Amino acid sequence: MILGLPGSDVLAARHARVRAALEAKGLEALIVTTPTNIRYLANHIGTAGTLLITRTDIQLLVDFRYMEAVRSRQDSPAGCPGLRIHDVPDSYDEALVLARSTGDPLRISNALYNLSFIAVWATVNKTSAERAAGGVAQIDEALAIARQVGDRGAIARCLWGKANLTNYLVKDFPAALVPLGEAIAMFRELGDPFSLAWALHSQGLSYLKTGDVAAARAALIEQTTLLGDARDPSGVAIALGNMAQLAHAEGDQLRAIRLAGASAALRRLTGAELVSMIDAVEGRTIEATPENQEAWNEGLAMTLDQSLTYALRRES
Repeated sequence: MILGLPGSDVLAARHARVRAALEAKGLEALIVTTPTNIRYLANHIGTAGTLLITRTDIQLLVDFRYMEAVRSRQDSPAGCPGLRIHDVPDSYDEALVLARSTGDPLRISNALYNLSFIAVWATVNKTSAERAAGGVAQIDEALAIARQVGDRGAIARCLWGKANLTNYLVKDFPAALVPLGEAIAMFRELGDPFSLAWALHSQGLSYLKTGDVAAARAALIEQTTLLGDARDPSGVAIALGNMAQLAHAEGDQLRAIRLAGASAALRRLTGAELVSMIDAVEGRTIEATPENQEAWNEGLAMTLDQSLTYALRRES
């Protein structure tokens, strides 16, 4: 089982039950928009998406954040049988308008949460201060609604989103650690290893920026372990990049180069666009030079398992 996800055979049985219900009720299709229900039927573990299941077909619509992860998971034992994937152009403002029209507080909170990512990740014609102000206002409203409803999963996600905005746009790294601490505790309580891994990613990098290398090491090792156990190549590529930054901070430059090379190898294997996006927003610059080319090549030659063994300092 990958990150607590059932295998393809379990999903196939669930699809069969849904299709039997469609047949019995004389319906052609079921449209699923709630993240927990999408996860139940398709093993998509993101916070946004729309699933369409018919009597003969199943299709998932996701945005740029999730295409790579969904495709990678489809090649694993947790792949969704017969799934067709569609990349949906950014339409978060429209999604928020539609969510508000329903009056459903959790839909509104989730739409605001998703919209807040645009401030960090998308290319928009605004200054950093303008992006920060807009994103923070969106995530604060999302968090307030989630707290009012009492949905702990939504609260934890919004806290993580708030920490990312505080980290990347406000640049207040100690302040980012406060919502991260609350989010991580909630993800542990909820038994959500996927969200926990990404909150640990943010926590580890925030600790690095505050100079607390020991705390960063603990967070990033746990993140790498979780994503390694998940057999998620794109996630591991990001985790290896984080571990390279950790090695650099610890003064082990050859280790940093090997880990960066291993991350680059997985990026090439998966076509992982999200890895490049994170490298860009983090300002990562570890790369091969004539002096360290041999170490870089050693990293490039590592398999997924070898890179995890090296990153976690396990004995071969």
